[in-house]
Amino acid sequence: MNGKPHDKFAPRSKSGIFVGYPNGQKGYRIYDLESKVIYSSRDVQFFESIFPFADKKDNIADLQTCHTPFGLTDHLSVDWECQAASHAPTGETSKSTQTSDVPTRSNSPHNVNLEPLSLGSSSSQDQIPLDQAPGSAELSPSTIQSPIRTEQSALPINEPSVVPSKRTRQVAKNLSGYNYTLPPSLAPPSSTLHSSSPSANSTVYPLSHNISYSKFSRTHTAFLAAISSVDEPKYFSQAVKHAHWKDAMAKEISALEANNTWTLMPLPSEKRAIDSKWVYKVKFHPDGTVERYKAQLVAKGYTQIEGLDFHETFAPVAKLVTVQCLLAIASIKKWELHQLDVNNAFLHGDLEEEVYMKIPQGFSKQGENRVCRLQKSLYGLRQASRNWYHKFTQSLLVVGFIQSQSDHSLFTFACKGSFLAVLIYVDDVIVTGTDSAKISWLKHYLDTKFHIKDLGKLKYFLGIEVARSSDGIVLSQRKYVLDILTECGLTGCKPSSSPMAEQHQLDLNSGELCDDPGQYRRLIVLSTTASRFGISCGPPPICWESHHLGFERYVVGWLHTSTSRKPQLPKGDQPRNNSLRGEIPQEIGSLSQLQILNLDSYNFEGMIPSNLSYCSELQFIGFSNNDLIGKIPQGIGQLFQLELLSLSNNAFEVTVQIYNSSSYSTNFTGEITQDIGHLFRLQYLDFSQNALEGNIPSSLFNISDLQFINLFNNKLDGEITQDIGRLSRLNIIILQSNNFHGKIPSNLFNCSEMQSIDLASNLLSGDIPEEFGRLVQLRNLYLRNNSFRGEIPSNLSYSSNLQFLNLANNELLGNIPQSICSDSKFQFLDLSDNRLSGLIPQCLLNFSKNLLVLRLGNNSLHGTIPQTFLIGNNLKAIDFNGNNLDGPIPTSLANCRFLEVLNLGNNKLNGIFPSSIASKPTGFVLRSNKLHGSIGSSHAKSPFPKLQIIDLSYNSFTGELLATYIINLRAMMMTRDEKNVGMKYMGGDYYSESYSVTLTIKGIDTVLKRILFIFITIDFSCNRFTGEIPISIGKLIDLRLLNMSHNNLTGQIPSSIGNMSGLESLDLSTNQQVGEIPSQLGSLTFLSALNLSKNRLIGPIPRGNQFNTFGNDSYAENLALCGFPLSKS
Repeated sequence: MNGKPHDKFAPRSKSGIFVGYPNGQKGYRIYDLESKVIYSSRDVQFFESIFPFADKKDNIADLQTCHTPFGLTDHLSVDWECQAASHAPTGETSKSTQTSDVPTRSNSPHNVNLEPLSLGSSSSQDQIPLDQAPGSAELSPSTIQSPIRTEQSALPINEPSVVPSKRTRQVAKNLSGYNYTLPPSLAPPSSTLHSSSPSANSTVYPLSHNISYSKFSRTHTAFLAAISSVDEPKYFSQAVKHAHWKDAMAKEISALEANNTWTLMPLPSEKRAIDSKWVYKVKFHPDGTVERYKAQLVAKGYTQIEGLDFHETFAPVAKLVTVQCLLAIASIKKWELHQLDVNNAFLHGDLEEEVYMKIPQGFSKQGENRVCRLQKSLYGLRQASRNWYHKFTQSLLVVGFIQSQSDHSLFTFACKGSFLAVLIYVDDVIVTGTDSAKISWLKHYLDTKFHIKDLGKLKYFLGIEVARSSDGIVLSQRKYVLDILTECGLTGCKPSSSPMAEQHQLDLNSGELCDDPGQYRRLIVLSTTASRFGISCGPPPICWESHHLGFERYVVGWLHTSTSRKPQLPKGDQPRNNSLRGEIPQEIGSLSQLQILNLDSYNFEGMIPSNLSYCSELQFIGFSNNDLIGKIPQGIGQLFQLELLSLSNNAFEVTVQIYNSSSYSTNFTGEITQDIGHLFRLQYLDFSQNALEGNIPSSLFNISDLQFINLFNNKLDGEITQDIGRLSRLNIIILQSNNFHGKIPSNLFNCSEMQSIDLASNLLSGDIPEEFGRLVQLRNLYLRNNSFRGEIPSNLSYSSNLQFLNLANNELLGNIPQSICSDSKFQFLDLSDNRLSGLIPQCLLNFSKNLLVLRLGNNSLHGTIPQTFLIGNNLKAIDFNGNNLDGPIPTSLANCRFLEVLNLGNNKLNGIFPSSIASKPTGFVLRSNKLHGSIGSSHAKSPFPKLQIIDLSYNSFTGELLATYIINLRAMMMTRDEKNVGMKYMGGDYYSESYSVTLTIKGIDTVLKRILFIFITIDFSCNRFTGEIPISIGKLIDLRLLNMSHNNLTGQIPSSIGNMSGLESLDLSTNQQVGEIPSQLGSLTFLSALNLSKNRLIGPIPRGNQFNTFGNDSYAENLALCGFPLSKS
């Protein structure tokens, strides 16, 4: 710092130690080693490579002549000075001053302090030897000691005394409306480690006044309050003053000893020992109460030398984008989220290298010269993460989990309709999935392997607070943000509603680098990438410039005011964050180093900023699923670093430009121009669900790195040219729902890395090429809804990874090839709506236990259905409708335990009703066959528990409709709210179109391409049923369609039908029904189709509601009926 020279020959500056910031004044507080005085000054230059006490332990006594400058309270005067004092004997106090506390060593680059010499009595008998700690005596507050010793006698440490301020305390006017908290270096020494007050270290402007917890439940508020109010010690000298932390350290040592983590031995002469430190963490119950105090011994691995102390290192750290995606999927799918903590995770990894560590602080005795030879990995070691991660990975792989290639910390498991996902971040584990039983099994399995602690439902992970509600998952990082602001002493920043500063020109090449750029990067981006979706990439180098501190404070102010914002992961099919609206600001063009811009699935509207092209480093642009309109900036074609471009599903109204005057369009008439080929680094292109016209430009096939093309649902036409073969790295191509014609180009098969081809719903023709068998990595092939002819290629099975094959709705001929059974990985096979003939191959029903969907409907297949359905198969949908199949329904269908839809209608099947099979599916269609007999036994306990759609029409079934059948239709008795399925389809989003059936709805044969879970129907028409309709039918309250026409039913129409509040169609025509029409039917407000004709009904027709809309045809040939609309009154 610059001093005030007495003459021109005096030194122009003086050396000192930075000790903090003055309260209420700009500048730095500097401790002068010569005069023992603390100065306040702005004119200071820092030298971070100079450590005054690094080799001067003999000068420690000199420091004790001054009162501590390191525990200043918030009421000390800014011009307070520590007067020099004589060297008083240790432990004594002079009249003017007291013996000082010895400064504590800090990792701050501006502080150079020393650790206390001892923490109590210095006698050796008070120290606990390491090899006695676990087995002999428990640690007590009076026994645990610091291992640091000097040649001098240990000096007792006194609590720092506070010098009263000479100034009158006044509230600074310029802090009005601000929230201000002292940085940790100036925190009052009287504050406890477990303060219950969130403003214990604050001024009269506590930050908690601006934080709202009103949206959280009472239990979750208690949890947030607990984790926010408890302070954890940062140093051993703080923790040793509290019995619970001493006990936690003793338990940690015991656990390490029990695991044979080390052996004590003298340090070999050619080796060196690394040091260790204690890390303290308070663990909470879900209700916010303290579960335990955890002390973790961490090796100072940053001092290890590569090649000597370790060879390889890897940390199992999940990417934040993976965390976001997993939480979003769990929210949409309504999966449970569980959190596990692995006890002493790194100790499960064996240590191959020879590593020595000093005895942990507090557990050495006077004169101890032994060290710890580590046998097991320890937290902090550079190789520890790799060893532990290897064991964890192997434990999951052996039970069938698959490791993600995009994020090696993510593991997935899929089998028999169940799905589990495991995400690991060091020793914290998130588990989610569809099957609660398998999650419980996984917890037990991991516990047997690693001794895990089940933390229950996910609430706090990586500084992210997770709260679940009926609307989805709410994420918040309020505690983490507050910790960062407090740590940097910036809680007094002026609140800001936006992270963008106006009229700031940001330039990478001007100004000097910050002294500590990492701090500002944490403030801006790294702290909030998990819960603030608007920031989706790491901070660019622009954050390193010191002259941009003003701009960065806008971001800090935005974080300051956003601590109560709660970004939400929505449930169901809602957008990812439907709370964001408005236009994309023009200021985005000033982010010249921006690399990732992901604004998919928000509610942004207006035009894309014209200066987006200034972001020349952009690699990722995602504008899909918004309400953007207008033109895309002309210069976007100049973004030569662009690797991903996604503009699907917007509302662009006019021609948009790409690279100078060339154009393509979104939801308008226009073409993709040749200039798109200038984006030579492009890997991912998505223009789906727009209105593009014309051919695919040939220049697109010059982008050799292109791996993904999605042009789904446009108006593109022309032929797919041979140029496509130049895209040697192409993995996925989706051209579905366009107007392409011609044949499949032969050069397509040069794309040897192809995994998915979707050419469905076009005008393609010709034979299906045999060369598809050359694509050995092919998994998905969709060619449905075209005009392909010829036979199914026999060598398709050469694609040994093929899982999804859809050739439906073409003009294919011939038999189903036997070779198709050689691929055991098939999950989906759809050959429906062709001209296939011959028998169903015997092998087709048992060649793959992975098969989920099998559709052979609307062909010319004949013969019987093979009796070869294997035990343990996973079939969910079977469709043999519309063939010439005969014989009985195979009883082996009962082996299909997961069957949801069985459609055998419109064949020539004969035999009796398959009671053992009817208990399996949700949808059961046997219409238009030659089946006969009764539909079940009255002794059956639960004949139809899952049925929601049953169509037995146009058969020869006989017998009475027993009440037993009706009361066991449990799925039809549940209301829409009880099912909690909303507008979801059977088969989910992926297989929903594979569950199509043809039903008679309101007298018209209708093809349901997808089946809603809420759609419930009974069609027993055109059979020979007798007896009365059971009164219990009124319990089917959510039934939509009821058709019992053309039978021999007798008795009266049950009045309980009036309880079917959702009934839309009722047909009881052509029976022997008698009596009056129940007046209760007038309450059916959704009834739109009614047919009671050709019965023996009498009396007046009910009036009101829907009955006023029906014509004469609804009541024809009931001679004794009268009233509107009949002419007879």
